[in-house]
Amino acid sequence: MRKFPIFVLILILIIVAFAIGMRAQNIAPESLFGEKAGLYVRQVLDFAGWFDKESAEDAENTETGAVLTETGVISTSTGTVAETGTGVTATGSEVVLSDAASSSGAQTMTGAVGSGNNIVPTENSEKLDVAATKQQITKALDDKDYKSALDLAEKLVAADAADVDFYAPIMFGAITKIDEYDRALTLAKKLANENPKNARAWNYVGWAALSANKLDEAQVALEVAVGLDEKRADIHLNMGDLYVAQSEVETAKLHYNQAIELDGPDGSITSLAKSKLAKIAQ
Repeated sequence: MRKFPIFVLILILIIVAFAIGMRAQNIAPESLFGEKAGLYVRQVLDFAGWFDKESAEDAENTETGAVLTETGVISTSTGTVAETGTGVTATGSEVVLSDAASSSGAQTMTGAVGSGNNIVPTENSEKLDVAATKQQITKALDDKDYKSALDLAEKLVAADAADVDFYAPIMFGAITKIDEYDRALTLAKKLANENPKNARAWNYVGWAALSANKLDEAQVALEVAVGLDEKRADIHLNMGDLYVAQSEVETAKLHYNQAIELDGPDGSITSLAKSKLAKIAQ
């Protein structure tokens, strides 16, 4: 029987040792033996089943600066970051959060930007504090700062348009104190759109349109308002003003008298209606 050469056995043992070491450390053969020799060694090891190609690719990624952190984020030397587990992807300094990220409490689709481990919401992602904004508006009205009250109301209406009555003093200030008719009309339309069956909201639209001398628009809105609630004195007061503007004095008188009847003898609307009746009687 022919003896197996000892140097061949030693060579095999060395190759096996190298294979075990490279597999354990995820070292590519080319990095140790050079491109040509390493390719030959890889083929031998692949044939023997000692080398895992995917592990080698992972090792090459590590050599190019790829790092897998505990959170599953892979960052390379190019600054690219990807976290597929939570749906977070980023390139450079911009962070985009997908729906998957939102399930873990992250801001989505609102311009949130991540830096390090922090998510910093931008202006678009911040929610308006409705209660605090209402307090600010009330204070502005108390201070007779009608412009600030209107500015805040334009932000508030997007978050809370249901409380139509809250906007009454804001409309009053915008129309009678600072002559912001167009802005008041825009605000009133948003309230009416959100509350199409609310007579007071439509009365706001009519009042603002009438103040802006948009008579046709005012008439449509006030007719909707009186159709929704014919027992509101303020609607009839504005209807009277509309008909005066249209030179229909007798019809105006009917609405002013209706306003007085509905408001009662001591009401503020009664006082206004009486002064308007006296004016057109001259």
